[in-house]
Amino acid sequence: MTKPSGVQTVPPLKKGKVMNKLTLDEAWAMCLEMWAWIAEQKKAHKYANVENLKKKWMKKHGLIGKVRANCFFCQYDVTHRLLDIYRDCNCPAQKIDRTFHCQEYLPDHHWRKHPITFYNKIVALNKIRLARKKK
Repeated sequence: MTKPSGVQTVPPLKKGKVMNKLTLDEAWAMCLEMWAWIAEQKKAHKYANVENLKKKWMKKHGLIGKVRANCFFCQYDVTHRLLDIYRDCNCPAQKIDRTFHCQEYLPDHHWRKHPITFYNKIVALNKIRLARKKK
């Protein structure tokens, strides 16, 4: 799968990278990198379990147990504010589109049920984010 324009690559992780020091740009880059790989895997193996793919990617990068919910957006959120488990998360993608929520089944971008469209959605949101950053 060729990376669409606007997709950043993950800088090589430093040994012992502290995940509670993720910048917003790092969270986006790592999220996009992981989901690009997951989308490739789902295209090649239609019935692959997305939870297992996330864990496999984390293991490959030495991040098992270091990233909340195996999600860089959740990790960024939990380390940059006090997470209140009784409130919705403040996902970096929601800073671009307030209606975005990875756990909702609307409109076909739930991360587990529709991983390829989920990836396409975050790529589109990242393009908007980068365009706003240039202003």
